[in-house]
Order: sequence, then structure tokens, then C-alpha cells
Amino acid sequence: MESKWFVDENVKNIDKEILLCFPYAGASINMFSMWKEYIDKVIVCPVKLPFRDARRKEKLPESVQKLAEVFVKENIDIMRKRYSIFGHCTGAILGYEIARQTYEKTGNEPTVIIASSSQEPAIIPKEAILLAGASDSEIQAYWWINLFWRCQSFRNIIFRYCERILGFLPAITQVIISLIVLLLLFMIHLIQN
Repeated sequence: MESKWFVDENVKNIDKEILLCFPYAGASINMFSMWKEYIDKVIVCPVKLPFRDARRKEKLPESVQKLAEVFVKENIDIMRKRYSIFGHCTGAILGYEIARQTYEKTGNEPTVIIASSSQEPAIIPKEAILLAGASDSEIQAYWWINLFWRCQSFRNIIFRYCERILGFLPAITQVIISLIVLLLLFMIHLIQN
């Protein structure tokens, strides 16, 4: 019998350590389907998340913290057992938050947290911390500024093209071309919105 969070309802009755597996954003639990064949020291338990697979009609909570809170609350008995966490990318972030909240509520911590393709919380980029409380317009402004600076290769292509045509590229032309590129990017943004 299937449960809301797990493929096998018997997870609650298992005495062996469980490995909670969290997929990356947009992925399904199918990414863990072969693991049970190769891992036998723990019970592999892919976690079914809202807005995916059989739960695709359910709304996703507004934050990772809220999703973790709901998961821990609804699975508190399981979280009191021996468990480990594997999370890939955004699944690692969710897994960490679930472990943190589980420890706060029960004092139980995972045997191990395996974070694949994700940084540990202690080295989160400063931009992510600064943008955590930013408004939509501040995030968009940050995105456009970064896009402009990352378009260096695009600007270099334009500069090389102009050099071939003009034979040289005075400094003022470089400034004008940079401003034109920025204006084009801003116009694309306005059209999309």
C-alpha cells in the first residue's frame, strides 16, 4: 500500500536504518529506482514530494522550511528511528532542513547526510544570503547586472566584428557598444514582461 510520502507504507514498521532519498528540483523518485538492488545495508526510501509524480496536483509549500516542517510533522515516528539522508542538489537542501528540524523536535540526528551536487550550508555564497530577503525587483536588478557582466563573450564578439570592419576599435566605440548591448538586454526584459 502506498503512502503520501513513501512508495511503501511499511516504512513505519521497519527496524533497519532507512536512507531517505530526496531528488533534485523537478525530478521524480524514479532516479532512485535501481538503488534497492545495490544497497542492502539500509532500506532505500525515496521521498515522494508535492507537485511531482503521483502528487503533481498538490501545491508545493512556499518555502523549503515549510516543506520540511510538514514532512517532519507527518513522519515524526519515522524520524525518531535510525535514518540517513541522501539529497541531490536542491534535494540536499531539503534533506538538511529536514535533519535540522528533526533534531529540534526529537533530538534525533541522521547517521549521515550525503549532499550530492550541493554546497554545505556554511559556504553559501554571499549573494544568496543577501538575496534571501530581497524583493522581486531587487532580484531582477541583480540578475540583469550579472547578465550584463557575464555577456563579456558576447561583447567581445561584437568588438572583434567591429575591428574587422573598421580596422580598429577606439575606446569610445567600446563604451558605446557596451551601452547598446545593455540597452538591448533591458529591452528584451521589457518585452518579456
